[in-house]
Amino acid sequence: MSTEALHHLVVVYDIQGSAGLSNPEKIVARNSLDECCTAALETAAIPASQVRVKDLGDGAMLQFGAEIAKSRVLGAWLGAFHSRLRRAYERAERPVQVRLAVHAGELHPSLNEYTGVALDFTARLADAPAAKRVLGATPSAPLAVIVSEVIYDQVVRHRGGSLEPSAFSRIKLQVKETDATAWLYLPGWARVPMPQDTGTAEDDAVGAIPRTTADRVRDGGRQQDITVSGGNVGVIGEATVNGPFNVGGGPR
Repeated sequence: MSTEALHHLVVVYDIQGSAGLSNPEKIVARNSLDECCTAALETAAIPASQVRVKDLGDGAMLQFGAEIAKSRVLGAWLGAFHSRLRRAYERAERPVQVRLAVHAGELHPSLNEYTGVALDFTARLADAPAAKRVLGATPSAPLAVIVSEVIYDQVVRHRGGSLEPSAFSRIKLQVKETDATAWLYLPGWARVPMPQDTGTAEDDAVGAIPRTTADRVRDGGRQQDITVSGGNVGVIGEATVNGPFNVGGGPR
């Protein structure tokens, strides 16, 4: 077998808080995710022979060959996966949230599988603390998508898969030996509702300026209008905050 590296798109999805599920609940969740993945491949017209799916216990890893357009995976496949996941989320007795990471790179054939640093990095993306915190603070969202800089720069930025670049937030990624940046996205949301409490995902946002709670609520001593953008989330000035809210007032 040749050991020459081949370019792949790598997708890893993982169940949020899986350690808190009982064994029967994990089985139900995994079966549901497998169905979402398989149905999404069919919707996106991606042949099974052109994708490898590896079970990871609390999730799975997908390796797409270079012949599969990345825009199709981030477009038709991701759209169908999210749609089916949302339906399952709304109907489940114990709904689960999912983190899904996307990266691309060179993989070397090894025995009956492939290996390479791209696999390790994608796994780190799926473990992004910012994604975990955003999902934890946004119970209405079943899915968080984390893409690497290369995917954002070469696919998302050019609206590959009809994704809107402004819906992504750039975050810090510090997991084990990995210290990098990535991009976070909640499908169906116009912007990522970053939690505002100390030590939460706002601290992971690249270029974020630390602000006190009073700073977020006031701008030069003037109360700001509040608009609700989704779920129990709103905007005060330029800051996204979690509710509940007392809506009204205006500048004063």
